[in-house]
This record gives sequence, C-alpha cells and structure tokens, in this order.
Amino acid sequence: MVENQSPKIAFHPAPSVGHELGVMFGFMAVFVVAMAVYLAFFKANNRRSEAREIARREELAQKGFGGEKAPVRDDDAIAPVPYNKISTDGGQGELVSGGAGRG
Repeated sequence: MVENQSPKIAFHPAPSVGHELGVMFGFMAVFVVAMAVYLAFFKANNRRSEAREIARREELAQKGFGGEKAPVRDDDAIAPVPYNKISTDGGQGELVSGGAGRG
C-alpha cells in the first residue's frame, strides 16, 4: 500500500540575518515612500477641489445665490413632548395625564 505523502523539501536557511533585515526594512521603506506619494497626490487633489469649490461659490454669489448664510436652526427652540403628554388612545386627541380639559 502506497501512502499519499507530499514530497519532502529540504530546509534552506536565509543567507544571513542581515539579509533578512534588509528585505524587511526595504519593504518598510517602499511602503513609506508609497504613503508619501499618495499623500502628495491627495493634497494636490484637495487643493484643486477647493479651488473649484471657491470658483463655484463665487459664480453662485454672482448669480444671486448664497450671498447670505442661512440662519442656524436652534435645536433648543423645539421642546420635546413630555412622555405623559403623548396620546395613547389611538390618536383621538385625548391627553393621558395633565392635559387641558381634564377636571
């Protein structure tokens, strides 16, 4: 009976620890350079996009849009409905407790 075994591959150690460290730091340097190139392209694209946005806003201002800022909505002006004021009678309009008209 023949067993299904994978062929044995002899172990070949690295030529030296210095070689392994060189490969490792070489890859790290490639990644740092790639990150720097990406950052340069990213910043250039952001500058170009910002210039287009400024030109777009100026064009809209010349057409009469966006000359004034919209008023900021005050979230505190809208008071939340207290839980005891929420209708639980199926929307018939009667308040549960503390409502007007209860005697």
